[in-house]
Amino acid sequence: MEFKGDISLNWQVTSYSELDEHQVITEVEECEKELEGYDDFIFNKLPRGAGAGNVIHNLLEEIDFKEDFDKYEVPEKYVRFVGDKKCEEYFRQLLKNVVFAEYKDDNNNVFSLNKAYNVFKEEEFYFSFDDFAKERLEKIIGDLKISGNEFTKAGVVHGFIDLIFEYNNKIYILDWKSNFLGCNLEEDYGNKQLEKAIQDYNYKLQYYIYSTALFRYLGEKEFKNKFGGVFYVFIRGARPGKSYGIYKTVPDINKIKIISEQVFKV
Repeated sequence: MEFKGDISLNWQVTSYSELDEHQVITEVEECEKELEGYDDFIFNKLPRGAGAGNVIHNLLEEIDFKEDFDKYEVPEKYVRFVGDKKCEEYFRQLLKNVVFAEYKDDNNNVFSLNKAYNVFKEEEFYFSFDDFAKERLEKIIGDLKISGNEFTKAGVVHGFIDLIFEYNNKIYILDWKSNFLGCNLEEDYGNKQLEKAIQDYNYKLQYYIYSTALFRYLGEKEFKNKFGGVFYVFIRGARPGKSYGIYKTVPDINKIKIISEQVFKV
């Protein structure tokens, strides 16, 4: 059978990583002060880079937020990654820190992740578009850089959202980050430094793409009624009952609607 159709060379599957164009960030190499216990583990012994990010993502994907972490048996593969049997207890502490950190809902009420329900992990999404214009997207969102690749004119946006959950009748997006921002909890993982990290790593583009995917899935009416915002959890800074390492934002719903209808048009 002879194929007689046309194949568009301007069509492709793309993602946040393909569209992202942030500068490479040089992370601090060594902690100047001497650290002990969990701080030594999370800032020094837990490796940096993509490998550590994958390990943390896998670990958090496997757990149940409602379980008793004091009794949690850490899989051997995670202990081997760090190379120290003593770190098993610190992995349990990491899980408790992340789950019982201070999260705030859309009414500024504090909650922890063990109270979340309708939890979906590593949620895969696709949405199609046929008239992408990067300049339009940059103008709508502002303060970001988008790849200048000309071949992302039409196709499908594909990705995985680390976590989607519901709390108090609102739906939230959450993304885990293993970035090393420094060794000082108060200075390096407070809100001011987290805002800088969001800008430096171009995560604003990421959370608008994720929010657009959820907007298309839920539909405009339900999205406007139930969307509570996006959390970025910088796990090295997370501590129980504290807001360190927890960044929250509520993307502009009108911008999301415009992006869906005018940038990633179908």
